[in-house]
Amino acid sequence: MDDKMDRIFFQNLLMYVSDVSEGKERLSLLQVMLMQHVSATALIMLPNLWFLGPLRWWIPWLFQCLCAYVALWMGKKPLLRKYMSVEDWEDEDVQERIGMWRKKDL
Repeated sequence: MDDKMDRIFFQNLLMYVSDVSEGKERLSLLQVMLMQHVSATALIMLPNLWFLGPLRWWIPWLFQCLCAYVALWMGKKPLLRKYMSVEDWEDEDVQERIGMWRKKDL
C-alpha cells in the first residue's frame, strides 16, 4: 500500500488542529509529525536558499522521521479514531494504514 495524503489524512490533521486551537486538545508535535510522516509529506526549510539543495527538505524530513518513531514508541497512532466515522475507521484500507507502520518498522 502506498503512503497517502488523502481526505482521511486532511480530515484527521485539520480536525486535530481545530481542537487544539479551541482548547479541546493539547498540541502534540509528535502526533502531528507522525500524521505527516505516514502520509509521506515534509516541510521545506528556507526555500529561497537554492544553494542548500536537497538539505532544504532532507533536514526537516529527518527530524519528522525521528519524531514519528518516538510517537509510535509512545503508542500514538497515525490516524485518530475520534475524527473518523465508524465506516471510515472500519475500512480495510484504513486499518492496514494504521497497522502497517507498527508491523513494518517496529
